[in-house]
Amino acid sequence: MTPLEIHNAAVGEIVEQIVRPTLQAGGQMSDVMVLLESVVVGVVLAAIRH
Repeated sequence: MTPLEIHNAAVGEIVEQIVRPTLQAGGQMSDVMVLLESVVVGVVLAAIRH
């Protein structure tokens, strides 16, 4: 698979795993944004280490 194909195949599921449980647990969009920040930092750190 190309990087674009991997992105297209994974992005929907990744978003669902972050957004849905947070909102179902009573979280707000601000809670989702905090999780997003953590994911972005994690991806950046992984890219730097790789």
